[in-house]
Amino acid sequence: QQVQKRQITESRWLDDLAQYRGDYDNDTLQAIEANNGSQTYVNITRKKALTAESRLLEMALPTNDKNFSISPTPVPALLGVDTAGLSEDEIMTLARKKASAMEAEIDDQLTECGFHEVLRKAVHEACVFGNGILKAPVLYETKERIYEPLSESVFELAFDEKLLPGVEFVSVFDFFPDMSAREFED
Repeated sequence: QQVQKRQITESRWLDDLAQYRGDYDNDTLQAIEANNGSQTYVNITRKKALTAESRLLEMALPTNDKNFSISPTPVPALLGVDTAGLSEDEIMTLARKKASAMEAEIDDQLTECGFHEVLRKAVHEACVFGNGILKAPVLYETKERIYEPLSESVFELAFDEKLLPGVEFVSVFDFFPDMSAREFED
């Protein structure tokens, strides 16, 4: 039922894809063949879509810098830290250190989950179809090898299981929202 409701949108996406690829629709192709006309397709759409894609990615993923930053609030509340007896400057310095450590942790997690590659796919679809979809946060279970010593020269292989955050690309053709919803939250 959901597939049937989004038929109009999906046919528009297929038209967008044909235009991006430089393919004529059947009616236009038959008219050209009937008049013995040239079938050369001047593909301006691909050029414009790739230009938009590169500009969006240049803004979203700068080459020399991170695309985010974390800083403490004007009056930081430090959980798990006894701030009694600390001056405001010492609290703010501690908060900046914690914010810097969190920024490094997030940057590492984004790198490990391949965020840049996934975002590139979503931006490409957004420029071709008008919609790009990322699914996040997604938890991935990873197993890390650990060698536990049984004695001085004997070790046992064990696995440490961790949950790591990630992000997934979802093609617009694989995403089925409720077409009767007025807002995304519905």
